[in-house]
Amino acid sequence: MRILVNATTAVAGGAAQVAATFIQNAVANPCRHEFHFAVSDLVAQNVLSLLGSAPARMSVVTPTPARILTGWRARRRLRLIEEQFQPDIIYSIAAPSYVRFRQNEVARFTNPWVTHPNRWARRALSVSRRVYARMLFLHKLLWLSRITYYVAQTETAARGLARRVKCPDENIRVIPNCHNPLFHRGAPTCVRKDAPLILVLAFPYRHKHLTIVPDVAARLVRWGMKPRFIMTMPAEYGETARVIAKARRLGVAECIENVGRLSLSECARWYHECDVFFLPTLLETFSVSYLEAMASGIPLVTTDLDFARDVCGEAACYFPPLSAEAAAEAIRSLLVDEDSYQRHVERGLRRVEQFPTSQEQYLMHVQWLEEVVNRLRAGSTAGCCLDSSGLAPKELL
Repeated sequence: MRILVNATTAVAGGAAQVAATFIQNAVANPCRHEFHFAVSDLVAQNVLSLLGSAPARMSVVTPTPARILTGWRARRRLRLIEEQFQPDIIYSIAAPSYVRFRQNEVARFTNPWVTHPNRWARRALSVSRRVYARMLFLHKLLWLSRITYYVAQTETAARGLARRVKCPDENIRVIPNCHNPLFHRGAPTCVRKDAPLILVLAFPYRHKHLTIVPDVAARLVRWGMKPRFIMTMPAEYGETARVIAKARRLGVAECIENVGRLSLSECARWYHECDVFFLPTLLETFSVSYLEAMASGIPLVTTDLDFARDVCGEAACYFPPLSAEAAAEAIRSLLVDEDSYQRHVERGLRRVEQFPTSQEQYLMHVQWLEEVVNRLRAGSTAGCCLDSSGLAPKELL
């Protein structure tokens, strides 16, 4: 089977990491299939950091085809790649693809604004941003409605997607997120209780609520601590400027260190160097950062919302959304109580074992693509079944 993997719209956040990990596994174990990888610049950089060199069939396509006015070159090139490669199926890892492919396409869709938005995330937006979000929602939905088969990360997202695109449940496969093997527990280090390093690994989308970080820093400083928040915000984004400006107004600019975009290996290094992982997000589908933090042996503090508890269980310290006071107290409590700190580390290590490895997840994707192609060839909606766990057999790894 010939599979065109389209990761040209994976330009930020976890999607780029997921795409790079998928490509890493496909190169190591193609499962008798032929692959062509069409990727964004960021995915290409992550692939190079994982493999050391580019796969033979990898095309870097820029700019993203998601751009309405300037993406036409990318859309034209993707159609040319399809024509030359002649795939049996196209797998768009960060759907929608915004391309009218001739061949059938499977869409991995992870945008919670479409599948399960909530009032906390909406409150974080200005009126103009809400209007823009609504227009973007309709635009994505228009492209998604052309697709027949999908991948979702959680049951909640799958139900929301089925409702939005009016798709039968059997046409959506739930495949949980996973972390790259690069993320593993480092050597135990002494926790810096008074001057902690706090990792905030998040792209500056508005729903990530990163503007709360200076408020949290100010409260920790007031309590006699000297925190240093390591943030990963690209400098060119408006939300980045807002976070930095707020830190200056509150007199905690020295507590914020923005290191910008990171490669996978750089992310892994920061997890090992920091004392706490902090994610004040208001809306997610399945943030891979939760798994990375738990696998790296670093306790995490995040918002007390369903999507976070679904992934983290009892491994995280939670705080009410929008409450900087409660977030600061959760961080402080972890740092001053060594038993609680170690307890959350151990819970995280046990919790992450409940999710598939990157190889298992890759095989789940491949099995779903095979099933879709078999359905299309047979002209039937009946499909083959995975084993009862939904995981690929270990002997195939």
